[in-house]
Amino acid sequence: MALLQGPAIPDSAASDAGAAKHAVQRQCGTAMFFAFSSVTLVCVNKEVLSTYEFPSVRTLAFCQFAATVAVTACLHTSRVIQVQRLSADNIWPVLALASVFVVNVISGLGSTQHISIPMYTALRQLATIATMVLEQCLGMSAPSCAVHLCVGMMLGGALVAALSDLSMDGVGYTLIMVNNICSALYGVLVKRVLNSGMSKASLLFYNAAFGGVSMVSQLLQGMMLANERQEVEDAVAFIRMASSGLDFMIFFAMATCMGMVLNYSVYLCTATNSALTTAMVGSVKNMLAAYVGMAFSDDYVFRLHNIIGIHITILGASCYTYVKYRETTAA
Repeated sequence: MALLQGPAIPDSAASDAGAAKHAVQRQCGTAMFFAFSSVTLVCVNKEVLSTYEFPSVRTLAFCQFAATVAVTACLHTSRVIQVQRLSADNIWPVLALASVFVVNVISGLGSTQHISIPMYTALRQLATIATMVLEQCLGMSAPSCAVHLCVGMMLGGALVAALSDLSMDGVGYTLIMVNNICSALYGVLVKRVLNSGMSKASLLFYNAAFGGVSMVSQLLQGMMLANERQEVEDAVAFIRMASSGLDFMIFFAMATCMGMVLNYSVYLCTATNSALTTAMVGSVKNMLAAYVGMAFSDDYVFRLHNIIGIHITILGASCYTYVKYRETTAA
């Protein structure tokens, strides 16, 4: 009977194997959570800003910040989570991160408003390139030749798609490039701040609080100018008029809440994996968002070269994901 049972596995080996399996499951789970949250937020933001033509990006951003502050404050008061106090050691890194976060949110919402979802997802692949370059400059990673080839394919596809984009919007393209740079910087800063001991819940609260104060400041300053004041008045009037319309209010509520969910999923994915892995997962989820946009987006203009460019970018992202997976498992 002892022979049939085989050699006994030491408890320590079984424990190590179980811990490794749990770690892989956690990494995959946080990555899937981030991908789902990101695709959902892009779609609902697009619906609010383009389909329903909500007039103010900054008002939507403020609502997202306010919802995050309200929820995290309630959870802290209920002792479900613990929001740490800022100290002299971490106040400046948190403020730097929050500043990048504000620009990232505004540029992301603005580009979503001006660009179709398929083109948005193709150009968002460039965030992976920015992340790779930034991490390499900071000595956080040293990408292989295969990774560089995949990234080159993503860049080439994005350029082909952009050059054949019939609805090219200069403002939208500028905003999405700013968004890519901020996303790369944000991912690297999140990893460093979390490694310094700041909790994910605390980071979520302070980012939203700083962003909310920044948006209020901008909106109050804008009230001094006629065109800026009109933007705020139009946003308030739009919400009042649309409050009787259930469809818009559902999408607006989802856009407001999903901002918080996405931020938390970014922290989880970055803390569990890395900034480059988070960007990699973002590339994969962009595939799904691109096809959803082609099927359901009203502002996407079909053109063969544009489709080819988008699919070259998607292929590059797929190869990149496979190469990074092989390199991770080999290590």
